[in-house]
Amino acid sequence: MLDDGGVDGQDRPVRYADLARRARAVAAALQDAGLPVGARVLLALEGTDDYLVAFLGCQYAGVIAVPVFPPEPARPHHLERFGAIARDA
Repeated sequence: MLDDGGVDGQDRPVRYADLARRARAVAAALQDAGLPVGARVLLALEGTDDYLVAFLGCQYAGVIAVPVFPPEPARPHHLERFGAIARDA
């Protein structure tokens, strides 16, 4: 993963085995939550490895990932937009 101005300022490797293990854990959690295949899941995460893991976990679980930028609470229009996307999805 390339650093984007994060805390440590360092690029870091992401190993495929770790990525797959974490993504499968997300998939298991989604399935345990009772989400049916084809359900939609909002991904309100920054573009980090957590986002990638969540996206791949959705793929493993057979649900549809709906990426959306996390809303900024100080900006009411962001919350309105987030709500509209959630309703539409």
